[in-house]
Amino acid sequence: RYLVANAGWNGVIAAGGTVSFGLLAAPGAVAGAKPANYALNGGPRGATAPLAPSISVADAKVTEGNAGTSMLVFPVALSSISATPVTVAYSTASLTATAGSDFTQASGTITFAPGETSKTVSVAVSGDTMVEQDETLSIKLSVPTGAPLGAATAPGTIINDDVAAGTG
Repeated sequence: RYLVANAGWNGVIAAGGTVSFGLLAAPGAVAGAKPANYALNGGPRGATAPLAPSISVADAKVTEGNAGTSMLVFPVALSSISATPVTVAYSTASLTATAGSDFTQASGTITFAPGETSKTVSVAVSGDTMVEQDETLSIKLSVPTGAPLGAATAPGTIINDDVAAGTG
């Protein structure tokens, strides 16, 4: 049996919060005996408790191209292996790039199976021959389950590859 202090049954502990607990001896236990055969944070007693993984997304860049589509690929990572599935929702948003003409809006859910630490989100970028500045969009992670968010947003850069007539 165990006793939890500072939190109710199935209580939620805020990030950075603490909770303490103790083990109670079973009836008939020998006085002074130490607990044995238990796990803490999924590991045997005395083992270093593993840190919970966090989910992060990183910047991405792609050259636009003159026609068709190119893929802007955002890396999404867990900071360490999880023994249970981890999910996170994602969505893209326009910054200087325009959804529908420069890129295709994307949203969905990523699932990391136990043991996986990397995934990607691909966003279709439309090629054109317009001379323009590099353009940007963003990706945002939200609604995580199984791990907290680390870097939850990242920019994606569409690199212009067109030059004005007579300059290149």
